[in-house]
Amino acid sequence: MTNPLLQQTDGFWSSISLLILLLAVLATTLILWRRYFSRRILMRRVAELEALSAAGRAIVASELDVTALADLIAAEAAKIIDTANFQVGLFADDVYRILFWNTNGEQQETPQIFDISDGRGLINWMLRTQKPLLVRDFEREMADLPARPRYISPSPPRSGLFIPLISGDQTVGILAAQSLQPDSFQEEDMRRLMILANQSAAAIANAQLYEQERMRAAHLELVGQIARQVNAVQDHEEIFDQVVTLTHSTFGFHPVSIFGIDSQSGEVILQASSDPNVPPNSARIALDQGLVGAAAAAKETIVTNNTADDERFVRALDGDHGAVGYDSLSEIAIPLIVDDRVLGVLDVQSDVPGAFKEGEKTVLEALAAEVASAIHKARQSAWQQRVAWISTAQLQVAEAISRSDDLD
Repeated sequence: MTNPLLQQTDGFWSSISLLILLLAVLATTLILWRRYFSRRILMRRVAELEALSAAGRAIVASELDVTALADLIAAEAAKIIDTANFQVGLFADDVYRILFWNTNGEQQETPQIFDISDGRGLINWMLRTQKPLLVRDFEREMADLPARPRYISPSPPRSGLFIPLISGDQTVGILAAQSLQPDSFQEEDMRRLMILANQSAAAIANAQLYEQERMRAAHLELVGQIARQVNAVQDHEEIFDQVVTLTHSTFGFHPVSIFGIDSQSGEVILQASSDPNVPPNSARIALDQGLVGAAAAAKETIVTNNTADDERFVRALDGDHGAVGYDSLSEIAIPLIVDDRVLGVLDVQSDVPGAFKEGEKTVLEALAAEVASAIHKARQSAWQQRVAWISTAQLQVAEAISRSDDLD
């Protein structure tokens, strides 16, 4: 006869065994699933790192100008984040230049240049702090943002990701991804874009340095060519015309003007301009007027890279048909000096803010020195010719008198 107690005991242990088996199967399944997902995460991370590494290699290995490099950075960024609304912008003095700009998937015309000299906005905050910024929703976080953004669009973004491009201790620019939808970017996106930004900053800094040196060498060579052509001219008025024409065609600046000094009044007088509507001697500037007058008075180069904030900027010169105005945003006035004497002023203007950085200033000052030397030589030659002519005339008169016996 079967013992009921033994049957219950056998049933209990059978249930326990079954439960243990189920738990073991469940644990094994969980371990396998965990390994599977860990493997997938690891594979995704490896693929991500490979993509970032490939992007970095492509950017670092490129030998492109800065504009082409900005396009390449945007193309590589598109492989790791949404770049339908994306910017690559660089800093230069008080100017922010956007070299690549996507808006709703459409590439905009660049470069677009913005004056940031007032120090306000998110762009200036990033320039100063060199910190990245993730904004999940501008509407929710506006009160907590470190600086108020400046929107130049009727449809402002709802979320954004802003990464500084840092080379050494300098902020060279910004990578900015934005979206019309909130919560479009996460910490992982910021981490990926920061890796790309670090690689991009070094490439941009190298490209800028190379471009600066290349342009400086090219400009100095052109200065030498201009100087040789100018020195071959004996008439100082022709020198003026040559200088303004060649400087305009070589560097693209406009208007380019040369002013002389009136020995009687001390005023600065326009001698030549790259603008055909402004004839010689049509403008007179006192030594305390404009950047030209200031440069002549101080005997030193005067530069303004934002004419809107410089009260000395003269906005119009008299021409054949009245005053001729210019939309110049930058101006440099360089005195033409020989033996500490001011012979005139080379005045160069540009419709681009921040046009006259240290490189441009150095090159134009070298050109001004050559021009001053050429003017001095031409005047010396003219003076020597005049002295020779007077001496010849005097000699001829003396000879004529000596041959005559008639007192009258």
